[in-house]
Amino acid sequence: MRGLSKLGRLGALVLVLSWSAGVGAAQNAFANPDFDQGIGGWSPYASAAWWSDLDADACEAEGVSSSGSYYALSVTVGPNEGRMFLWGDGCLNLAGDRRVAMEAMMRGENGLITSPQFYLEPYPLPDCQGTPYGNVGGPASIGPLLSGGYRKIRASFALSVFVFSVKGGMGAEGTQGFDVYWDRAYLGTSSPVFLDDFEAESTCRWSATASP
Repeated sequence: MRGLSKLGRLGALVLVLSWSAGVGAAQNAFANPDFDQGIGGWSPYASAAWWSDLDADACEAEGVSSSGSYYALSVTVGPNEGRMFLWGDGCLNLAGDRRVAMEAMMRGENGLITSPQFYLEPYPLPDCQGTPYGNVGGPASIGPLLSGGYRKIRASFALSVFVFSVKGGMGAEGTQGFDVYWDRAYLGTSSPVFLDDFEAESTCRWSATASP
């Protein structure tokens, strides 16, 4: 496991906090983004974590879910201040304009999450080889509240031409003792289009008629 270091050689990376949609096919680099088979492929840092059947796309009216989510407890880092983060297995190789998109579904409980975060570990070689430049991250934009209590969060990063691959992680800061559920994590070079990929065996977010 690794913590969040200082930004290290920051000349290799420029952080873009505003969201920018990518162009092209979206391919997810995370090994277990939907937590269908437990929480394997993710490394929590200094926090307890379990698999939960509280799937982001499950609809209460349908009452079915074969998928799940990542459930974690925050750790206390100061007076009435909590924090948690985790790293995902998988490496994203980069070329062209070196733009990275990250998304996830997040649900908070038993406290207030004030700042969801995304993190990158940039590498000077393809396939996440060599010595990483250091961890870098920033706050994510937060979408509206969805059914089931989840919100979609996302961010984009513009990287230097000296970065050839990255690993990714996500986390949250908030009040002491908050809990958080993660689902539908995404690390790629462009934004995925659809919110619900039917992993929860529910269809409530889809319709046979087009929206007005």
